[in-house]
Amino acid sequence: MRKLPGSQDGLCGNFNCDPDDDAMAALEKRGLAAAIDPAESLFKFAVGPRPPANVMTPVKHPVSTSDIMDNCPATVKAQASKLCAALEGAEKRACIVDACAAKDVSVVKASVAAGALEQDVSRKN
Repeated sequence: MRKLPGSQDGLCGNFNCDPDDDAMAALEKRGLAAAIDPAESLFKFAVGPRPPANVMTPVKHPVSTSDIMDNCPATVKAQASKLCAALEGAEKRACIVDACAAKDVSVVKASVAAGALEQDVSRKN
């Protein structure tokens, strides 16, 4: 998923390409670890009238970005590098990591097209 305009933050991360600040302790510091009022939940219809009493627990990321890149098939890394070349900075790196994590470049094709178009429009404005 691409970062949307404006600020984003929550249990799925804050889209700054830093997995270390997506941990439960960091969410607690930002005031985002408390339970959501069921009336405000986007998933209220999926879980029925009473949401489950789930509690997030801290977990260690099972695989680091370094592990993903170290174990990326050479063909996938080469194809992803070409596909992601139009992107810049952290978006480019994230694009390549996504392809390597999936071991398939098809997961980034739509993202790359959207990102390139967005950057092109930004340059023209």
